[in-house]
Amino acid sequence: MTQIIYTLLLLFAPVPLLIVWGRIKVLRQRAAEDDALQPKPFAPKPEPTPGFLLRRFPLPERTYLRQQAGAAKVGFCIVAWCTTVLMSKTLLPGGADNPYDWFADDPALLWNNYLQSAFLMIVFGCMFALITAMTAGFGITATGPGSMMNRTRPITHRLLFWGRVGPALLTLFSAYATGIAISLMLLYVLHGPVWSQLNDSQGFQLTVKQLHRIAWMQTVSLPRLLLSIFTTSSMVFSAFLLLQQLPLNRIRVPWPLVLLVGPAVFIVINQLVPNLLRRDLRFLFFYNPNSTAPPSWSAALVPIGITAALLTLSQLFNRRSEP
Repeated sequence: MTQIIYTLLLLFAPVPLLIVWGRIKVLRQRAAEDDALQPKPFAPKPEPTPGFLLRRFPLPERTYLRQQAGAAKVGFCIVAWCTTVLMSKTLLPGGADNPYDWFADDPALLWNNYLQSAFLMIVFGCMFALITAMTAGFGITATGPGSMMNRTRPITHRLLFWGRVGPALLTLFSAYATGIAISLMLLYVLHGPVWSQLNDSQGFQLTVKQLHRIAWMQTVSLPRLLLSIFTTSSMVFSAFLLLQQLPLNRIRVPWPLVLLVGPAVFIVINQLVPNLLRRDLRFLFFYNPNSTAPPSWSAALVPIGITAALLTLSQLFNRRSEP
């Protein structure tokens, strides 16, 4: 219970800092506007020098891509922080789960709990992918003034779609990689290479239960486990993005039917998803902690292909939905 409290506190710790930083930025902006030497708020500002990647794009497209880059920076900081906290939560005070009666500083206990956090990160990664897909898809399909302004610019439909989806997916993956790297670094700095010290546990006075758990940890492939976080998240991201691009708004459904179907769909998903996650889905490169062996490297091509196909279909439906 203590560990959960510490984790929640760390997850929401940046919120007050962001509020203070936002307040400081507003005050600085007001001070700059009061300065007579500063240009007027609506005066045109010189365009910053485009970088290497933006040179090939004309001005309207560069402006659109810079907008997406600004949003991507915020999303990167949030997801990277959450990933770091969730992967390092067993290092927090309050003690980690110890069902195998290891000592508090035992390398086997530390590595076992880190692997458990990595397996759990597959589920959290799907949640982050779902939220990211909602944000990216809403920005594409929205009909507000900002979205309509982008549509009236001389920007191709392809760039409008991929200029938002690409940075969102890249931000998600880079945030995962950063958070995982920081958590591994913290584990190494605080406790050393625990993954190579499993056989030194408790001075070789091990029970049968502990020996079985160490044997399981030695069969877990951390690179494949981490790659499974990326591939599973990408499939969830692309699947939900495709769902947003489908022309469902053209179908008129009576609201009483929605009230009946909605809870039924929720119950079905609530029953199917836990059973699905317990199954052996190595052909989708889904790393299940109950699997007897890790998925093969070649199986990673399946979720990559599925993601590419779903993203292509999403772009096609988005193109057809435009007037």
